[in-house]
Amino acid sequence: MKVLAFTDIHSKKKYFDIIKKKTKKHNPDLLICSGDITYFGLKTEMMIKLLDSLDKTVLVIHGNEDDSDKIKILCSKSKNLKYLHKKSFSYGDYLFLGYGGLGFSQFSKDLENFMLKNNIKNKKIVLITHQPPFETKLDKIPYFEHVGNESITKVIKKIKPILGISGHIHETFRKKDKIGKTLIVNPGEEGMILNI
Repeated sequence: MKVLAFTDIHSKKKYFDIIKKKTKKHNPDLLICSGDITYFGLKTEMMIKLLDSLDKTVLVIHGNEDDSDKIKILCSKSKNLKYLHKKSFSYGDYLFLGYGGLGFSQFSKDLENFMLKNNIKNKKIVLITHQPPFETKLDKIPYFEHVGNESITKVIKKIKPILGISGHIHETFRKKDKIGKTLIVNPGEEGMILNI
């Protein structure tokens, strides 16, 4: 399965245009946006319409700069966008679990409860979060050390997904790491093709 993952495009059409070109070139099965579609809610309607125009299924969670309620409503009215915050999406042998927001929180019992109760044993799990897992190459900011979420790390260690996609930390765009056998990535605003 081929996915095009991206994050933190922050209302900038130039990044959408790059995602559009990569969609045409690589023809992914799914697109995944791990949050911050907007810059503090700016141009939300425009960005949702642009993503919908790709004519591919796009799994979307909100970031800390998005209006989660607005994105949820707009996704529900779109043809191709699936709002995945605290939801799951099955695609063949794969189960995608989404949890948006969080910003710089250290823990989230709500995230843990949602992810752990939706762990389906006969599926290949992909976690989609905005905040990265704690103490990895994806959450280290110069001078601040690690700023990820320990609950996400805990969930990854427990349910052992095949892939974790996050964003939020611009300094770690396009970085990859592993927690056990789980590949974790921050695909950045220009997106990343992942074969899973």
